[in-house]
Amino acid sequence: MTRHNTPPTPRLEDTAFVTGRGRYGSDVDAEGALHAAFVRAAEAPATLTGIETADALQMAGVHAVLGASDLGLTGTLSVNPVVDGVPDNSGLLCAQKVGAVGEPVAIVLAQTALLAADAAEAVAVETEPSEPSPEGFTFAWQEGDCEAAFGSAAHTVDVTTTHARLAPSAMEPRTVLAMPDPGGGLHVVLPSQSPWRCRDELA
Repeated sequence: MTRHNTPPTPRLEDTAFVTGRGRYGSDVDAEGALHAAFVRAAEAPATLTGIETADALQMAGVHAVLGASDLGLTGTLSVNPVVDGVPDNSGLLCAQKVGAVGEPVAIVLAQTALLAADAAEAVAVETEPSEPSPEGFTFAWQEGDCEAAFGSAAHTVDVTTTHARLAPSAMEPRTVLAMPDPGGGLHVVLPSQSPWRCRDELA
C-alpha cells in the first residue's frame, strides 16, 4: 500500500480576524449608497394576497419599497446542479406562492441600514394559508448499468436513508455592496465561496 501524506495548508486569513482587523462589507466606504432590508413572509405555505407599503414610504429617508411586480423580469437564482430536473422556484422576490417562512416578498431601500430595517417592519404583508405539498421534490436517477453491477456483485446491501429539510447558514450576516464603476462596469463586494460564479451571473 502506498500512502500519500499531504502537508496541511496554512490558513492565511485568521490573524486579521482574531486581532480585530478583518474587513467586512460595512467597512467599505460607498458614498451615497442606499441600504436594503427585506420584508419576509411570516407563514408558509401560503398565497401572497397583498403588500401595504404606505406607512414605510412615508418615513423620511426611505427611497423605495419594491415587490416582485416592481422588479419585472429579473431571471431566477441558479441552484447547484446536483440533480437534473430540480424545479426552480428561486425568484428574487416571492410573487404569489410562499414556500417557506422568511421568504422575501419585498425590499426596502433607505439612506441607512437601521432606517431600512425599521421601514421593513412597517410594511404589512397579507397572506392566506394554503395546503402543504406532501413532497417538495422527488427524483430517481442512476449511473451506468445498475442491474448488471448488482447481478455480478458478491454482496448487496439495501439501505434507506431519510434526510430532514435543512439549510446551512453562515455565522456572519450576508452582505452585498454594488458600486457603479466609472469605466462602465460594476464593482461588487460580497462574501462568497464562488466569486467567479457570482460574476458570471451578474454579467
